[in-house]
Amino acid sequence: MQLKKYFQNWNSNRTLKLVIGLLLGIAYIISGKAFYLGLSIFLLVQAILNFSCNSCAGGNCTTNIKNNNKNPYDINKVDINKNDK
Repeated sequence: MQLKKYFQNWNSNRTLKLVIGLLLGIAYIISGKAFYLGLSIFLLVQAILNFSCNSCAGGNCTTNIKNNNKNPYDINKVDINKNDK
């Protein structure tokens, strides 16, 4: 029952990563190239643990920045047309 509950929260991206990771794992077994193994492990870990390279783009990151609209710099206006006599 827990396995079914685990897979209920999966979206298409996670499923696609899992399928591609498994296919790359099979490609590694057939060809023996380490590139396939590395990419397979990378995608399988992302799919199983539900994290990705763009996790902040999905709204999963937050910051504690307060927006107080204060300018941290003092800006002085200089009048270059003023004649000092």
